[in-house]
Amino acid sequence: AQRPRPADLVFKEKVVEKYLASLPENLREAEKKRYDVIKGAKEQIIRLFERNTMDIKESIKLKSGRSVSGTIALANEEVFIIRKGKKGKGKSYKWDDLSFDGYAEILDQFAQKRMKVKVANVSAEESRKYAANDYILLTLLSDWYGDYRLCREFANKAVGIRPDIKDQLNELIFK
Repeated sequence: AQRPRPADLVFKEKVVEKYLASLPENLREAEKKRYDVIKGAKEQIIRLFERNTMDIKESIKLKSGRSVSGTIALANEEVFIIRKGKKGKGKSYKWDDLSFDGYAEILDQFAQKRMKVKVANVSAEESRKYAANDYILLTLLSDWYGDYRLCREFANKAVGIRPDIKDQLNELIFK
């Protein structure tokens, strides 16, 4: 309950350090390992949009309760732009307008895309590894933000792709 959970996934190092220092010593190392995995989630999302657009399958949720759909055509550190149709003008949204479920949906769709896309320099095995890593990130993010239903769902996806990571993932989550 005391974990810092910034709405825009941008973790402030001093806040996290204070949180980690407040934990019993026997829990700090494991919690630091979890934090080390999730701390770059926002940067990862932005990097994904440097070369990709994303058609939102159904819709993604905003914190306001509204849902938006279309194509995320552009993103930077501050905003993402959703367009409707190929020539439609885009509407800009701040990252902190996005709900946690919205972030999870974006990362989940990119992980699914990694499994399907064939790239000349990337083997199918490497694509599976990257997708599994995406799901490990999603598992730990969901746990950190207290969405245990999503945590379980993404952990199952990660292990389904790469069964050899089950013990490692269990240790990250439950230690």
